[in-house]
Order: sequence, then structure tokens, then C-alpha cells
Amino acid sequence: MNRLIIFVCLFLTDVLFGQQLPQFTQFSNNLSMANNANFVHESNSINLGVRSQMLGFGLEPNSAFVFGKYGLKKKVAPNYNPQFRISRPIPESAAKRSRFEQAVAGIILTDRYGAFSRTHVAGIYNIGIQLNKTWNLSGALKIGFSSLGFNSDNAVVLNSNDPYANYVSGDLEYDEFVSGNNRSMTIDIGSSVLISSKSLRVGVSVDQLAGNALSFSSSPINFNQKLHYNLLIGYSLSLNEKVNLDIVGLMKQMNPAPISFDLTTRAIFSNRFWAGINYRHNSAIGILAGMQLGESFRLGYSYDLITTRLNLFSSGGHEIILSYAF
Repeated sequence: MNRLIIFVCLFLTDVLFGQQLPQFTQFSNNLSMANNANFVHESNSINLGVRSQMLGFGLEPNSAFVFGKYGLKKKVAPNYNPQFRISRPIPESAAKRSRFEQAVAGIILTDRYGAFSRTHVAGIYNIGIQLNKTWNLSGALKIGFSSLGFNSDNAVVLNSNDPYANYVSGDLEYDEFVSGNNRSMTIDIGSSVLISSKSLRVGVSVDQLAGNALSFSSSPINFNQKLHYNLLIGYSLSLNEKVNLDIVGLMKQMNPAPISFDLTTRAIFSNRFWAGINYRHNSAIGILAGMQLGESFRLGYSYDLITTRLNLFSSGGHEIILSYAF
């Protein structure tokens, strides 16, 4: 039994470090989290989300975020006629729409996985241009910082010569983590590009562009921030007047981990309710559903069922996202 527990823990560690950044099952319903260049085309909103993965192990990954976005609209210039005593501005609906759009966003994200933790705060600027009647091109730049931590109370290292003996020293990396300051501050830079039409979206994004170059710590600890590449492809299809179908794929790469791939299919009914399924390659299947609450609120829920042998030890995971549009 002890050997089995050690094997499972080692396997779990390998899975968790396949991606340093948290991943969300409901990315298809919140594309701007997966690609920051997308929200310039969306309404203003505030989004809150919480996610718990691999429940049952203890110290399993837990993530939470607040993501707010706001469009910067160009003011319509008033039209003054000197022949009239009173002049009125041109109605906004009658003004010619600009080819350029701008939006800003802010994100606060916390993530805990095992003995490690991360708090991320960033601002995002998004600009879009209308290429023609069909296609739009947009890009985004994200700048923020992350506070990275390591809690030695939640980490145990076994003696390499005797896996059942207490640790007595010899693991230099672990000794370094617990020797002093176990927290580091890192400047994070990310960028995204997206080309989109009414039915198709294709985008590429990169996170943690600065890596460890802009890290501030009095400790020699290296949290080894890796570049994350995302490729997003989404297609929307109208089946009839009341049912739309969204198909979204998300490919993620972080060297030296293997490529991770998510595919979500979601049916939307009367723009009020939706339900779908998410497949994460060699990891999990997610079932998601949600509904529009009034004119402003939107609630989404998903449940992850692990498809590997880890499902013998875990009851899966849950994710809830609440959005307010204004």
C-alpha cells in the first residue's frame, strides 16, 4: 500500500507540473481568459470563478479569479449649426462606427497546488481593427506581477537511498527551498493575437514572456517560470432560430511538458441556457451547463471526471463561474 501511495503521489506531481498556469474547463464560455485579445469584441463585464481539481488527494489544486473588462468608446462629437439657437448632438446610433476599438481589463488570480502557491495581478490593453465587413484583427498586451510561494510544511522529501526512511538532508533543491525566504516576486508579460469573424475565431497567445529575467527575491530559489503557448480555434454554428452550437479547441504547450489539448462542444438554447462536454486529452472529461439570470447575470458550472488511473483515488473536480455584464 505504501508503494502504491508513493507511486500515485509521484504521478500526480508529474501531471500538475505539466502546466504551471491554471487551466479552466469553461474556457469556451469565457474565451478572454484563454486569449486576452478577444474581449475587445465583448460587452463590459465582471467575472468571478473558483475551481477545485482532483478532490480527495489533499492539497489538490485550487484556483480562483476575478476578471473585469471595459470597452473604451470614442465619444461622438456634437454637431452645432450656427443657424439654430439650440443644437443637438448626433445620435450615437447614427454615427459611423469606427474601424478601431479599444478595451482594458484587469485580473486577480490565486492558485495553490501542493506546497506551491501563486498570486497574479495584471492589467491588459486590447485593441481591435475591422479589416473588412467579415474579419476583425485584435491584439492584447498584459503586464503584471506574480507572487510565488513555497510552504515547506506541505512538502515531504524521502531519503533517496531508503524511500521509507525519514528525510535527513541530501536533496539540494528541497534544502534550498526551506533554508530561508521561500517567496519570490516576478514581473509577468503576456501577449495575444486574434483574428475573428461572426462564426470563426483563431488566436495565439504567450504567457510568462519574461520568464525569470524580472524576478525579485533575496533567496537563490528558482521557481523556473516557463513560457506558455496557447492556440485557440473556435467555430459557432446556428442550427436553427433557437439553438446555436459552439465548438472550441485549445492547444497548450509548455516545454518540456507534452502538448495539452482541450476540445469543448456546447449547445446554446434561446441565448438563455447552455450545456456541453469538454475533453482534455489524457486527463479528464468535463460536463458543463449554465444559464442567463435576468439581463445581466450569467452562471456556469462544470464537473470534471478524471479519465486516468487517478480516478481510483479522486472524486473529480468542480468549477463555478459567475458573470455580471453592464
